Amino acid sequence: MKSTACILLLSLLFTLSPVSADIENPLRESVTAFWNATAGRDKVTAMKYVHPDDLNTFLNKKAVVIRKWEISDISINPDSDEAEVRIDYAMETYPGTAFNLVKTDTWQLVENVWKVRIKNPSIAAMEALFGNAKSRAAEPMGKFLRIRPDKIRFYKTNNTQPAFIWIENYLDIPARVTVLEVDQDLIEIAEQPELINPGEKARIRLQYIGKENVKENQTTEVLLEIKSGENVIKRTIPAVYNYINPAMRWIQQQQQTARPPV
Repeated sequence: MKSTACILLLSLLFTLSPVSADIENPLRESVTAFWNATAGRDKVTAMKYVHPDDLNTFLNKKAVVIRKWEISDISINPDSDEAEVRIDYAMETYPGTAFNLVKTDTWQLVENVWKVRIKNPSIAAMEALFGNAKSRAAEPMGKFLRIRPDKIRFYKTNNTQPAFIWIENYLDIPARVTVLEVDQDLIEIAEQPELINPGEKARIRLQYIGKENVKENQTTEVLLEIKSGENVIKRTIPAVYNYINPAMRWIQQQQQTARPPV
C-alpha cells in the first residue's frame, strides 16, 4: 500500500513539474531581460517589460547604477496571474561604493507577457525603510466620480502600448458610460466597462492603430460621458500619439550612438 502511494506521489510530481516550468520560465526570462537592461541603462529595452499603468512612473524615475543582481526567489500565484520576484542586487550610491540590497518586485501577466509593476519612488523608499505595509488605503472623503488621467499618451518608442482611462465610483449609486467617442482611424476601443458599481474602479483600454509613425506628439481627443442617476459628467480628454519627451529622445540618441556601424 505504501509503495503504491509513493508511486502515485512521484507520478503526480513528475506530471506537475513541466507545468510549473512552463509558467516560471517565461517569467524568469522577462525578469532577466528587464534587470539586464536596467543594469545596462537601456530604458528603451527595459520599458518593454514594464506594466502599462506604470510606464510614466518608470520613465520619470532617476537612473541608478546597478553593479550586480540575481534572482533569489520566485513565488507565482497561478490564480491571479501574479508573481512576486525577490532580487538581490548591489547599487552604487557613491562613486566606487556599492550597497547590497534586496527588493521584491510584483510581476503581472498582461496579454500573456510578464510585466513588472513600478512603484512611485517615494513609496518604494518608505517600503525600503519600513517594509511593505499591505494595509488598505482609506477611501477619499465625499461622494464623487474620479476620472483619470487628464491626458493620455501613446508612446512613439512603443506604439503598441495601450493607454488607460480609469473611472472610480465613490457614489452611492452605479455609474454608466453612455458615450465614448474616438477617432476610429487612430484609436481602437479595446476594453470598455458598461456599469461601474459603488466602490468599484473600472478602466477603458485604448489602442493606437494609426499609420502615422514619424511625426511626433500629434494630438486627438477622447470624448467621454458618464451618467449616474440624473447627473451626467462630460469629459474631453486630450490624447497624444507618437509621444516622445526630451528624456526619451536622449535615450534613443544614446542607443543610436552606441550601435556599431554596419
